[in-house]
Amino acid sequence: MSNEPNYTNCKYMEKGEFIKFCVNNSVEITPDFLELFEKEKLLYPIKRWVYPKEYAIIKQHTFLSDKQVYDSTYSSLLELEEEIFKFCNLYLFNRINHPFDEKDKDWQQYLLDPTDNEFIIWKDYKVNYVDESGESWSTVRAQNYYSYWQIYELDGINDFRKSYFTVRFNDKENYYYRTCDKEFVEKWSRSNKNNILRFYQFESHYAFLCEFIQSYERNIFIAFKEKNAGDFLTEEELNILENNILNKCNKLMEIYDFTIDNLYEFLEVLCKKYFYEYKEKTKLQDLIKRDIWYCIQMIIYLTGDTWEDISLKIGRKGQIATYYKLYSRGEKNTLEVLFPNEREEIKERAMIYVDRIVKSYNKQSTPKYQLTNTDISNFIEFIETNDLDHFLIFIADSNVDYFSQKYKSKKNLTFYLRNLSIFIEEIIKTVGLNSIDEIRTQYIGDISGIKTILKPICKEETWWNTYVELEKEIAQKANSNNITILINKLPDEINKKNIRDKQRQFILLNILKATIIRNYYAHNSAKINNFKTSYPLLFESILNSIFIIWVIGKDKIRNE
Repeated sequence: MSNEPNYTNCKYMEKGEFIKFCVNNSVEITPDFLELFEKEKLLYPIKRWVYPKEYAIIKQHTFLSDKQVYDSTYSSLLELEEEIFKFCNLYLFNRINHPFDEKDKDWQQYLLDPTDNEFIIWKDYKVNYVDESGESWSTVRAQNYYSYWQIYELDGINDFRKSYFTVRFNDKENYYYRTCDKEFVEKWSRSNKNNILRFYQFESHYAFLCEFIQSYERNIFIAFKEKNAGDFLTEEELNILENNILNKCNKLMEIYDFTIDNLYEFLEVLCKKYFYEYKEKTKLQDLIKRDIWYCIQMIIYLTGDTWEDISLKIGRKGQIATYYKLYSRGEKNTLEVLFPNEREEIKERAMIYVDRIVKSYNKQSTPKYQLTNTDISNFIEFIETNDLDHFLIFIADSNVDYFSQKYKSKKNLTFYLRNLSIFIEEIIKTVGLNSIDEIRTQYIGDISGIKTILKPICKEETWWNTYVELEKEIAQKANSNNITILINKLPDEINKKNIRDKQRQFILLNILKATIIRNYYAHNSAKINNFKTSYPLLFESILNSIFIIWVIGKDKIRNE
């Protein structure tokens, strides 16, 4: 995982904080190299705060609260110090904008843009002095600030430097060492900076995004900081928050003179960099993935586009290979790869298993009871429309847990059987309530038990009377001591009823198994029986029962 910056204060990170952030994300950097890169016009601090020597000396020995010690000429510096303190203490003060960005303040005379000023070696900002007692001291009169996104530029510089290492020999101390051909690096950096820096042509876009992120996170923090854990915003509070964020977005668009097309162009670049540049650099990938997420949020606020709209507009841009969905085999858009839709991913995983069971089911069924691809598509659409898609969760998760050796996974299998047996009742009731009036009216009110709720839909089936008999003779007797015995003897009990038709045998065997499991869990919910050896067959029987019910019930559903 990446070591994320403090996004509430990510635009102006003090040099030491920025170095720590880079190192924690596996990007090597030192103060000396930051100075070198500024000198070589590769990477500049975002802002340099320079103050008079006298102020630096007093500051080293005095608490800022003791303002009378300072000369009145430093009042704007003291005010800036105080405003920075307030900005950095979000728990106490509701500050959105960084003091460095308040252009009309007197303290701006002490804030420099390094790109607009001639380079001064950093040691020249050092102040050496002797106090009244004769003791020697040293301090600095400048602080450098960087934005979090410059970590990507440093990574590009480091990659460039590694490409041009040379080996040299120290004959005095008898060892070899690696170094860069400095003259070549200087020449290259001045004429081909865009070949070194990751986002050279998009630095203003990142400055835009960085300011949005900082404002976005601070607005959210302020909105929730008085709330207790788990509390929600009121509708009025939420509207205020949304309007504050939107107003900031519009203001930034005006300041940077951007269009929506500029933002989409930048989003495409971010996606490309995620796939191309950061392969095997997982920490930087995590960071840039966050940037992509924030960029999407910004576009949503400004345009009203949905996540799906943006995903369609980006398409597959940025991908270095084609990513396919597990079951449907459709090509994934870039944002689907980066931010998988959990619901769709569950569905894709579940459908792989459902497809296998359907093929097995169809082999054992006559044409009347077989399921076509259209039947399955309609079934999935039906359960999704009627909020029964937890069926897909059970299928997807059970398939994973069955092949897992974890303690929790083994226990979960029992609950999947229980939940699927309950789902049978849910699907029957839902089909019934969506059926023609003659059937629908029989499902109004509180009814339970598989036999009871099956009757309105299945009572005309040729196997129904036999099912009723065996349900009474076998299924109703299920308990924790005999459930496995009852399930195993079902084929013989069906044969005793002189059922020779294989389709009827298949239907009775599956629905009776499902009924036994449902009855067992209805009366033994606190007891766990993991059915270790028979789980796959029981699981398949429940699914077969669901398919049988759908085949019979789908034609009874009324057309809207």
